[in-house]
Amino acid sequence: MLRQPLLRVALVLLATLNALPVTASDSAPAYIAVSGTASLTTTPNRAELTLSVEKDANQAAQAQKQVQRIVEKTLVFLSQQGIETKAIRSTTLSIQPQYSWDRDQQQQRLNGYRASQSIVVVLKDIDLLQTIIEGGLTAGVTRLSPPRLFHSEQHELERKVLALAVKDAQTNAEAAATALNVSIGSPLAIEAQNNSSTPRPEFRSVAMMAVDGAESVDTQLSGQIEIALRVTARFALIP
Repeated sequence: MLRQPLLRVALVLLATLNALPVTASDSAPAYIAVSGTASLTTTPNRAELTLSVEKDANQAAQAQKQVQRIVEKTLVFLSQQGIETKAIRSTTLSIQPQYSWDRDQQQQRLNGYRASQSIVVVLKDIDLLQTIIEGGLTAGVTRLSPPRLFHSEQHELERKVLALAVKDAQTNAEAAATALNVSIGSPLAIEAQNNSSTPRPEFRSVAMMAVDGAESVDTQLSGQIEIALRVTARFALIP
């Protein structure tokens, strides 16, 4: 649903309105500066989720093996859910030594090694988000990042909102110029600021009572994406 809030119009006149038509000798032309906004709300249809695995061990090879085993198990699970390989990418396996400070010896002491790796998956079916989270945790994933929700046509929607915001700024400039008994010319500059907001999904466990006991059902609230843009524009004034 499109909406265009009321705007505050800032008028900046670098030359008096009763001056003669601007010539090449003038330092700067008269202009009017206005703002325009537009927004659009839509339901996200894509989700990006990062599943990370970290394991500590006395030997680097042991930590690496533990992480690789969980990553492989997670990739098999993702494949079983019908997620295409091109929608999955993984980071390079990292192995870092872990130290602690020995106060008696006044030096660092090697405690072991930590191996880590992450899997980033893009879901075309946002309803799978809860299933993927549960499956990843079951496979041994140790950390989940907040899912990033977005729309598959995000850039196209942003361009649409941008065009509406620019048109709104032009309408404001025309209204202000009419009140001052002048006309606007070509735009001198246009700047855009993205004020979009992306919701974070919430996961709740809802207990559904059945005759033979209780069953736990997980639900997710995906919310709405708001694509909002504000532009500031300067139009030349024609007395």
